[in-house]
Amino acid sequence: DGNIPWQAIRKMTVAYCQSGPTQPEFQGLREAVMQAVHNFHETDIASSPAEDCFLGMLSLRLVLLAEMEQERAAELIVAGILKKQFQLFLQIPFAGVLLLNWPVFALLRNLSERTWRFLPASSCDGDDSCTFSDAVVAFDSAQQQLDTPSRTSSFDKTLALVHHGQRKLTRMFSADRGILDFLRTKWGVWSALHRVRRALDGDRFADGPASWLLGLPSAPSDAQEVMLSNQASDLYARYFIDHVRSEFYGATDAVEHFVKDVASHNDSRQLSSSARWVLMDIGAAFFDGDCLVVDMIQDFGCVTSDNGASVLVMAFEPLADNFQALVSHLAESLDPAALEACVQVRRVAVGNQTGHTRIFGRGRLASAVYHDLRRNDMDDAVPTEVTMVSVDDIFIEEELEHIDILKIDTEGNDWNVIAGARDVIEGGLVGSVIVEYGGFWSRHTWEVSNLASTPRQQDELMWPNLKGVVQWFWERGYEGYFMGTRESIPVYGHFWHDWYEVCRAPHHVMYRGIFGWCWFDVVFIRASSALGRRLRRSALAFLYELM
Repeated sequence: DGNIPWQAIRKMTVAYCQSGPTQPEFQGLREAVMQAVHNFHETDIASSPAEDCFLGMLSLRLVLLAEMEQERAAELIVAGILKKQFQLFLQIPFAGVLLLNWPVFALLRNLSERTWRFLPASSCDGDDSCTFSDAVVAFDSAQQQLDTPSRTSSFDKTLALVHHGQRKLTRMFSADRGILDFLRTKWGVWSALHRVRRALDGDRFADGPASWLLGLPSAPSDAQEVMLSNQASDLYARYFIDHVRSEFYGATDAVEHFVKDVASHNDSRQLSSSARWVLMDIGAAFFDGDCLVVDMIQDFGCVTSDNGASVLVMAFEPLADNFQALVSHLAESLDPAALEACVQVRRVAVGNQTGHTRIFGRGRLASAVYHDLRRNDMDDAVPTEVTMVSVDDIFIEEELEHIDILKIDTEGNDWNVIAGARDVIEGGLVGSVIVEYGGFWSRHTWEVSNLASTPRQQDELMWPNLKGVVQWFWERGYEGYFMGTRESIPVYGHFWHDWYEVCRAPHHVMYRGIFGWCWFDVVFIRASSALGRRLRRSALAFLYELM
């Protein structure tokens, strides 16, 4: 329903599989399970903007069954508590599930082991035509591919073998007794898949950084050259590809790490004579337990004196439901005095000019550029007419001297927000601009992400695209970085590599499991600032490490 903290629950379910349910810290997980299952409706699957909703709900139900007496759990399985979810689960590519962090296969393995003797005999027992042995052989072969250090093509072959095994399972599925057969069988299907999951470390291959690319049938044409190169741009690109999902994907905490880092170093203070931090969060909706406004106040602090508050956080959210959820969360999370003195929340859209606009869709995927992309996934939603302002006009209206952090997350409208901040950016009055780079940026990226259209070449991409936006900022004195949890990778100037245009072909195996949701964060730093100099030094030190 948008309020379940999936990321936190995912971490707890992983720990649950490793340590068991006896530790006190799992009480929160139990409560989340009960609440989520109680509130669950089948429509949640269709309306979820990410894979977390379905895989999370399935994982939570499996944890709930694991917490029960074994015989009672078996009774519920026979009654069909997992029937619909399991049928849908078999339609999801297992290769994708393996590349995500939900421990579904481990939970199914544990459930099978716990309830096996209480379930009716499998309809496949003694029937060679429906044994699971072929699928298990395929999964074991996939594991062996990962464990064989001489195979640079291991990743690609692993995915092919997992897909082959899943086809075997899908053919055997019976709508009447499918889940019983899958949990009662002696063949250890889920144990085999769990072994693959443990062997699959998408960020570490024995042949060296990103060398596995050379073995892919669909390897980029320049893969051989990049693998053998010691050029800075190639070294950074190899690291990015090796860690694309674990460190750079939008679901990580890279933005939160950056904000905390800036707050701890005071790098942006020299933008003006004012001692007050000014932070803008455009698209500040509160979902899945994440609220950057709260993080900003906690990291920068809110201290008041005769000279005013030490920080001003300006949050913008145009839709009524999203706005109200944000306001309620801020009231619950922040001290009332800090909320009044240091936070300003406005129910307006931000774009390339001041006036009015229409927001299409609902929830976290609502967008002002919905029809520009030719989206049709939420055509049933009633458009909302909202007031729109530009950053340049806000700057004048509020009599600001500078903006330390300008964060933009507007589901594809990001470039219009940047265009509306052109004066303050070109004037060097913004310390850093954080932009969500994703599949909603243009019709081309939307179609390839969601409609299986053929990826276009870099020079064929319509505006905006990442390469063009990086160049736009570079020409105005801002250096772009892909935001990562360990290190941010420079992408400006001669550091640019076409591999960074992920949303051009997000389903390519080289990007390891983006699976439709192309979602990353890029930050543009004013090059002449202390923060800019510090990030360049950090990137250089990291480059020596890569060498």
